[in-house]
Amino acid sequence: MKYVLLIATLLLTASQAFADQDDWSRAKDNHHHRWNLAQRDNRDKDNRTRRDDDRYSNRDYQKDRAHARDQEHRQVPVQRTRSTALYRPPVGRIEHRLPDRHVVINVRRHPYYYYGGTYYDRWNGSFVIINAPIGARIGTLPSGYLSFMIGPTRYFYFGGTYYIHNHDEYEVVQAPAEADQIVNAAEQEMIIYPAKGQSQDQLDKDRYECHRWAVSQTGFDPSANDPNLSMKPDYNRAMSACLEARGYVVK
Repeated sequence: MKYVLLIATLLLTASQAFADQDDWSRAKDNHHHRWNLAQRDNRDKDNRTRRDDDRYSNRDYQKDRAHARDQEHRQVPVQRTRSTALYRPPVGRIEHRLPDRHVVINVRRHPYYYYGGTYYDRWNGSFVIINAPIGARIGTLPSGYLSFMIGPTRYFYFGGTYYIHNHDEYEVVQAPAEADQIVNAAEQEMIIYPAKGQSQDQLDKDRYECHRWAVSQTGFDPSANDPNLSMKPDYNRAMSACLEARGYVVK
């Protein structure tokens, strides 16, 4: 009887030990599970934070770029963007269909159609190319536009049309006085080739600095209200000399 009790006691003790071990294993598993969940939550939080940071950084970047473009328009006297040599059909030409990516522009409740610097109106079931209607607004200018100052206002010119910057858009306006002379002089712009692989940003910087130097040497400023166009050749020679000294080929 004594041995039976001893065996029963040992079995009970062993059973309790196994139970305690199972409880400890379950507790350990629960701890690891909670730790994994916490790690996953932290990773998700970090990812959300990075996405938010990227989104806000991109938004700030776009604001800074818009501000920089506005400041550039204010500061650079005469500036031409890099042209993509788009073909511009003549006014009066009839088209049977509009370009695929055209936009509709309403001016005084009349719908016009626009694409790549060209304006269209309906005509006998087709579309006719017209001069830009005064007051029309577009979001971006075509590549290759010319910008210049007359008094306190900066104007933009492309394809026979003058614009001003108005509330993040470009509005078609009447040709300002003497603008045609500035445009004609600027249309004779020299061709500049970056022979040493200069970037577009470096080219713009060098061209502006050479413009300021050429103005100081010749007294001719193509952005002046009343430029003396007879001095344009001297200005061009000064610009060419300055740019060539900086490693550009000028024609």
